[in-house]
Amino acid sequence: AVAYRTIAAQYDIDELRALIASDAIDVVTFSSASTVDNFLGPLTTGERARVLNRATIVSIGETTSAAIRRHGKEPDLVAANATMQAMHDAIVSSVTSVNPGQREGSSEPTH
Repeated sequence: AVAYRTIAAQYDIDELRALIASDAIDVVTFSSASTVDNFLGPLTTGERARVLNRATIVSIGETTSAAIRRHGKEPDLVAANATMQAMHDAIVSSVTSVNPGQREGSSEPTH
């Protein structure tokens, strides 16, 4: 019996390519090795390089990080444990450490 089956999400590849070309993607989160392959697989070598070099790449854990490394990139952030909350916390911590004078959830600096 099959315990589970991974099915790639359906998305508009042309829209994704436009976002990559315009450098509109700031963060990409990967929650499994298959999400890495499903996201990066359809892209050209140049598109993969562009998104991996520009965006902050976030991994949920070691297996996912290994899949990212197979595409030539060390993850920028790795969750402390394999949960969506831990990925969220890693991103928030990273952003607030870069912009320590900003209130959480606001683009306005604190005074």
